[in-house]
Amino acid sequence: MQDLRAQVTSSLLQFPAVTIQAFGEEEITRDSVLRGKFSRGIYGLAWLACGPQLEVVNAVTGERLSAYRFSGVNEQPPTIRVVKEFSWQKRTGLLVGLEEAKGSVLCLYDLGTSRVVKAVVLPGRVTAIEPITNPGGASVSPQHLHQTLRWLFGVAAVATDVGHLLLVDLCLDDLSCSQVENEASGLIVVTGIPAEVPQGRETVTRKGRHLCFQLQSPSGTAISTLCYISRSNQLAVGFSDGYLSLWNMKTLKREHHSQLEGGRIPVYAVTFQEPENDPRNCCYLWAVQSTQEREGDVVSLHLLQLAFGDRKRLASGQVMYESLEYCRERYSLDLTGGVLPLRGQTSKTKLLSCQTVEKICNHVDREEREEQLDAVLSAAVQTGSLGHLTGCFKLWTSKEQPSSAANLRFVLDWTWNKVIYTKNEFDQICVPLFDGSRDSIEPRTAQSLQQCQLLLSNLSTVLNCFPTEAQELTEKGFADLTNKQVGTSLISLYARVVLWFCRSSLLPEGLDDDKRLSRPFYNYPLTQSYYTGHRQKLERLSRGKWDSDCLMIDGMVSQLGDRVEKLWQRDEGGTGKYPPPSLHALLDLYLLEGIEEIYKHAITIYLLLDIMHSSPRKTEISIDSFQTAFAIPWGLVKLIQGFWLLDHNDYENSLALLFHPATIKMVSWLHVRILRSLMCQGEHRRALRYIQMMKPSFSSSSEVRLFLTVLLSNRCMAEARALLQQHTTNVNIEELLKHMYEICQEMGLREDFLKLPFTDSEQKCLEKFLQNHEILLVRHLQRANYNPALQLSQTTNVNLTNDRHPCWRQRAAAVARNAVLGQHGKILPRVQRQLAVGRAKPYHLPSSIPKEAARPKPFSTLTKRANAGNVHTIATFISHMLPKIREVWVGNEQKPSRSQYDSFSTYNRCS
Repeated sequence: MQDLRAQVTSSLLQFPAVTIQAFGEEEITRDSVLRGKFSRGIYGLAWLACGPQLEVVNAVTGERLSAYRFSGVNEQPPTIRVVKEFSWQKRTGLLVGLEEAKGSVLCLYDLGTSRVVKAVVLPGRVTAIEPITNPGGASVSPQHLHQTLRWLFGVAAVATDVGHLLLVDLCLDDLSCSQVENEASGLIVVTGIPAEVPQGRETVTRKGRHLCFQLQSPSGTAISTLCYISRSNQLAVGFSDGYLSLWNMKTLKREHHSQLEGGRIPVYAVTFQEPENDPRNCCYLWAVQSTQEREGDVVSLHLLQLAFGDRKRLASGQVMYESLEYCRERYSLDLTGGVLPLRGQTSKTKLLSCQTVEKICNHVDREEREEQLDAVLSAAVQTGSLGHLTGCFKLWTSKEQPSSAANLRFVLDWTWNKVIYTKNEFDQICVPLFDGSRDSIEPRTAQSLQQCQLLLSNLSTVLNCFPTEAQELTEKGFADLTNKQVGTSLISLYARVVLWFCRSSLLPEGLDDDKRLSRPFYNYPLTQSYYTGHRQKLERLSRGKWDSDCLMIDGMVSQLGDRVEKLWQRDEGGTGKYPPPSLHALLDLYLLEGIEEIYKHAITIYLLLDIMHSSPRKTEISIDSFQTAFAIPWGLVKLIQGFWLLDHNDYENSLALLFHPATIKMVSWLHVRILRSLMCQGEHRRALRYIQMMKPSFSSSSEVRLFLTVLLSNRCMAEARALLQQHTTNVNIEELLKHMYEICQEMGLREDFLKLPFTDSEQKCLEKFLQNHEILLVRHLQRANYNPALQLSQTTNVNLTNDRHPCWRQRAAAVARNAVLGQHGKILPRVQRQLAVGRAKPYHLPSSIPKEAARPKPFSTLTKRANAGNVHTIATFISHMLPKIREVWVGNEQKPSRSQYDSFSTYNRCS
């Protein structure tokens, strides 16, 4: 290091005379002036501070850009102790720590207006300030900071001389009026992290104060420096006794605390450095110990190695280290031991500043190309100019582009990382919409929601270009690409629906005081009470005859699967059935994969109708705007309205909507559910009207039974018979016929049923399940089937005879039956009547037991040979007769005078 020489040395630049005059030349000393430069915004911008005076100048031109002289509560002016650069809402400024006679003040100084916009009283003497985050509210990214810090609009870490370590809410959401340092706001210090941060912050801000979380209680040891390391999400804290602490800003817990090898020398500077090509998840921390104003001449440099369990690359390209495993000191260097060549003898060495120089040199060309692609992609998705990307895809897929595969892979990874980043940001913005902490949406939050939604929509379009424009290069990872496309489209749709609910004033969801809100809201207890009561009413009306699960909305939800039930059981008070316990549970429906978008919209439309019905401000909720925003067919809206009216017992208007020509056609399960609902509630005529108007098609036996019930309940016997004949098969004939008979018996239509003409197969089935012989007997007599009637009567009489204790009614019925059959039996012949009666009589085996007889003994056991003779057979006889017949025939031909009758007689005689 002794051989180092400056390559370029600029000439000295004189500060403006007005700046020197403002400081007071006689009061200026080298040790009393604080200095620093701006890392963002205008190049070469620097600031100077001395006493109460602050000056901002251009270090290149020497021009004075801004100046301010701080005043104190008393006549004695304060002293500027700490200055840190800070930017917010496209504005640049400084966080200034002032020391007064009785404490300190934290000021936010706006460079553009040269005014103090925020001032907060601090306990003790401020020694260090470090900005943590400048965005505010729910837009803070959840993957870095603790969940509670998102409720603070701008966070700054502040340290004091007694060991306070505070996270101060800068309240950047309220910049309606400027403050002055001598009228600073009070500070409410909270130890630990409270459970209800939004409510607590709102109470504090109403009183004109600032909320503050105390990470570390005063220990008596001064904190000498603070440094927020964004790449490891840690706050490095240096103490005056040589100790160094590391705080994790995601968990708000201390991960490391140890003393440097320099001993009890204050730690005055800490800076972070990432290695160039270390394969491990390691990075380094430089800590500088210096006596500064104390006695002694010590400036030492210490290198600490940080090992992490994980290293991630964010969508922005930044590397993030997580899960600290250890922090160990690896190297130290004493800067006062003649290491650096000094131009002259000095009795005191003082630290001015400490910075690291980092440059990654690997694959420079590739990084430059990726930087260009990153810029192009960012501009395209932000502005929606996606046509240029499509052209690039076509160009890269040509064989003339050797680096096309690498470019496409980079675009795909970049797009997916951007989707993840935007989704996390969108989730954080949505948190106050669902947790009841807000009654209205801030304009900035609504703008952030819209920006995230547009960005997600454009990213989804980019992903959809890959299958069409880069088929050859994405075939191998087609499954992975498909999953990314589906996931991005679901998130994009979810963002669109959330944004619509915000614009319709349905979000944020309110607290228990919803009735006092001046906007429409979702009243879950009221809606839940109605549907619980309606289901109980249907249970009573069904009487075990009908399926009480006939609400149309329950059928719609069941078609989406069990995941919806589990989703709606997740929140407190959820039953798994409609209605969902909150709007959050409803909107999460849009994140479920494998469910068509139109079905999700249908559930949402149904809930919007419930909100309109229960809200006193019905006109502020428009189903038309939802239908227009998501291009929903008007026929579907009419269908859902018809379902809602049916579930709310407005049958006439419901059927009018369902019969409307513009209403989309329904599938069979919807027809069945509508008919079940009408029949269960006693609306038989409307059910028949529905069948006549809609003419639904059906195939299963259960559907045929339902339609038979509707027809027979309206005494449409002929139509029921025609329906039965149309859908009867060998498999279901007995089932359908029995169902029809039971309904007719219940409706008092048994006589009409028995008069119907039945086929032979139907007749056999009818005889199987007709247990009452009297009815079957009447059926036989009506059809003039006297033989079966006589047989059935005889069987009944035999059974009555075998009954030891028949009642007098059975005997009287038997006498009447026999008398009737006796008259009808006279129609049959006597033999047929006897056969019919005889078949019905039971067959009895003889009571005598047969005895085995002795084997008969033949008269003779000797065989005798029969006399041989001529055997005469029919064939032999015919063969002898044929010649004689021929002779007679020839003789007849020789006598032509005879008549034909004579020849025929002669032939007969001869034969």
